[in-house]
Amino acid sequence: MGKKAKTKSFSLGLITKILLFVVVTLIVMTSVLTIITVRKAADTINDNISEHMLDEVIAYGDFLEKEISEGPLSYDDYNKILAKVKVSGYPSSYAYIVDKEGTMMYHPTKDKIDKPVTNECVKNLVAGLAQGKRPAPECVTYIFKDAWKFASYVILSDDSILVLTMDQSELDGSITSFRNTSILFGFIIGAVLIIISVFVALVIVRPFKLLVQSTNKISELDLTDDPMARKLATRSDEVGKIAGAVVNVRAAFVDIISTINEIATTLHDNAQDVRDISSVISEQSSDNSATTEQLAASMQETSATTETIDNNIAHIKEKIDDIADLTGQGSKLAQEIMDRAVSLKASSSQAIDRTQKMLDNVKDQTNAAIAKSKAVEKIQELTAAIKAIAAQTGLLSLNASIEAARAGEQGRGFAVVAGEIGNLASQSTEAVNNITAIVTEVQQAVVNMTECLNTTLKFLEETVSNDYQDFSEVGAKYSDDASSFDQSMSTISKSSNELSEAIKDIVIAINGINTTIAEATQGISDISEKTNDMVSSTTRTSSMIENNLSDAVRLRELVSRFKI
Repeated sequence: MGKKAKTKSFSLGLITKILLFVVVTLIVMTSVLTIITVRKAADTINDNISEHMLDEVIAYGDFLEKEISEGPLSYDDYNKILAKVKVSGYPSSYAYIVDKEGTMMYHPTKDKIDKPVTNECVKNLVAGLAQGKRPAPECVTYIFKDAWKFASYVILSDDSILVLTMDQSELDGSITSFRNTSILFGFIIGAVLIIISVFVALVIVRPFKLLVQSTNKISELDLTDDPMARKLATRSDEVGKIAGAVVNVRAAFVDIISTINEIATTLHDNAQDVRDISSVISEQSSDNSATTEQLAASMQETSATTETIDNNIAHIKEKIDDIADLTGQGSKLAQEIMDRAVSLKASSSQAIDRTQKMLDNVKDQTNAAIAKSKAVEKIQELTAAIKAIAAQTGLLSLNASIEAARAGEQGRGFAVVAGEIGNLASQSTEAVNNITAIVTEVQQAVVNMTECLNTTLKFLEETVSNDYQDFSEVGAKYSDDASSFDQSMSTISKSSNELSEAIKDIVIAINGINTTIAEATQGISDISEKTNDMVSSTTRTSSMIENNLSDAVRLRELVSRFKI
């Protein structure tokens, strides 16, 4: 009932507005037309009466001129001519004659005969004639006994004045009658137009009532097909445009609600899938966190091992520096031997003593150098330890890559770090292989140095001892041997320098390994923290997913309120 009342209220309101507009318009138009018509009619009536009275007074004036020309006229003569002179339709009209002195010559009221005229208008005409003025015939208005009169006059040849007069009120009465008639016709026409307007308003409002019913269905969330709205949409007027818009709005709402329903279903399904994935990610993140902690512990052990290797390499470098010093001294000593060989013949005894002392000294230093050179063998042990660490690091990298692959998209960053650790293990293995090759070269140089020193000692012992008596004769040969000894010392010195440079490279490589291990340790720690953060984020995501599921349910409930 409430909806019907609203529709009726809407219809009556629109009809009332249309009728009010029509009534006001008709009243205004009728009033304006009546005023204009009455004014025009009054002017027309006045003009017609004026022309008629003027023509009539002139005509009777001409007739009287003819009669007067035949002789003077008496009262009866005037009465015969003017007694029936009237303005048609105006009973108050009559004619009278005044002579040039202003005396009444004829009047329908016989008592006024031979009496002076009393109205001011005729008096002014008489006064003008006395002054020689002769105005043309015309119509005038004047007051007589407090009443307005309308009159026309003509001056005859004997200066008498023929006047045709009537009451102004009678003339105004005809105008009033015409005005009343016009107003009556205006009301009749207005009433007819109002009836027509009511019918037209009902015809106009009817499709709007149907449109209101269609819009009410939409407001009630009823989006089912509306044949009436589709029928109205076929019209070519504004109602058809509005109905077409309503049909389009209904179709748009149906599409939107259908889309929202599909989105709600998809949102609910996606939220379910994301919740399951989040659970898996949370479990894998926990496993990754434990793995990164193990990797961090292993990297700390590796760092400690590389520090030990670094210390041992430093010790090796010190020993190599000692060998370099000894070879330098040996080279200097060989030079001294060569110098002494020149003066061997002059001071053989002194040279033999010095040679014996030098032999003892060289022998001791050579034995010491050979003993110290055996420290190089420790490098093999260190390289073996580094290889073992690199192998363990590679294994850990492989395990980390496997765990990262299990984690999927969430473990991509961890996979990158695991790959870097694997690369580090490969680089460590390659560096150890390089160190092993260098150590092999160093060992070969030490063997060569040992053989050279043994040869020198053997030469000094056997040759010098056995050929002591022929020492001065073999001075030249001794000088050559000293030169060979100097070259050997130079070779040893060069090999020692090369070994020292190799040790420097090893130290740099070890430092790089330490730095890389430190960075890897820090990266693993960061991975562990990020994994923990991921677990926390996954927990928050789970809460948000629950909210999304709740929103999807509410969205479905909202969509279910619509009828499609």
